[in-house]
Amino acid sequence: MNTQDLISNLESNIQYKFKKIEVLYRQRCKTNHKYLNDCLSFGVKNDEGNSILNQALSDAILNSMASLIDYYCICCMLKIGVAEDKVRKIQYRSLSNSFLIDKSSLSKSEKLTATVDTLQSDLRAKLSVFPNVESVNVNDYWTAFLGDAISFTLKEYGILERSAFEFKINELKGRLEIDPRVEKYFYYMQPLFCNAASRLGLKHSIYIDINNFLKHNAVPYLSPQIERFGVEQRIYSYFEIKSAQSVFLKEGILKDLVAFSFDEVKSNLKMKQSKEDNYDLCQLEERWGLGAILTIDRTNGFISSNKEFLHFYIDEILIAKSENALLIEADECLWAAVLELHRELLPRLKYNFD
Repeated sequence: MNTQDLISNLESNIQYKFKKIEVLYRQRCKTNHKYLNDCLSFGVKNDEGNSILNQALSDAILNSMASLIDYYCICCMLKIGVAEDKVRKIQYRSLSNSFLIDKSSLSKSEKLTATVDTLQSDLRAKLSVFPNVESVNVNDYWTAFLGDAISFTLKEYGILERSAFEFKINELKGRLEIDPRVEKYFYYMQPLFCNAASRLGLKHSIYIDINNFLKHNAVPYLSPQIERFGVEQRIYSYFEIKSAQSVFLKEGILKDLVAFSFDEVKSNLKMKQSKEDNYDLCQLEERWGLGAILTIDRTNGFISSNKEFLHFYIDEILIAKSENALLIEADECLWAAVLELHRELLPRLKYNFD
């Protein structure tokens, strides 16, 4: 199979994965409806077969989302020109802030204390020779900001000969002249980034981390929770990860939220509530370096009616925190993440750079 045939085959597989996820989700809507009704019905024993099928469908949705992203990454790298013997090395990368620092051109000693602000200062210093630096195209700027990490990745995949990122300044056009392969990587992968340059991939990264937990360590069992808002009662489906299971998670937002104590998270939510709006950062957001990604319901507050749960949102994903576990919404928010992938990925696959 030649490269173009491989690309066409992967594009078909990606379309199939989206259709598969939709079928799985529609089927799970039925099993989950029965599962939640059983939970709400006093004295009714849960249908074990339905409960197991409901969990299995949930697991399958997570797994299919992860493999869809892997297919997309491989397809895009083939379009850019990955060496055939490097195809199996290709993997999903969110290019996290820590990855950016690790692959930057800073010295080892500088990396020990570096932040994303350090990287931005370093880039601005490199651009300072350009008298009209403020007029630099915004996509050029952020591509250059990620340049070291992208170049390292493309060198690893055999696409670039060197891992050192280089660019020239075209003062006449007000543009940075960047290797087209680096520009293509930025365009294709931007929906999956979770860093200071772009957090479009934040939703997906949370569910991908849950899938990795499922794949390698333990089952994120579905946990139904009933909430009351005045006279109104709502029931939610969540993936549950016990606090003691934080050791199984890789470093990042999900691990922090699982590992941090109830009181630590509560303190951050109080800080958030005390600010005029959600754009003021709490300590957790400052730690993550992704901007204002944590929001609270300013009408209903963040503490449940029984005082046992803290409720908040990370990039519009509903999260609940108890003394012993973290709960991540497993229904509408999960589906919203799938729809966002569909909206962001498919047009990029069709884009013609010529």
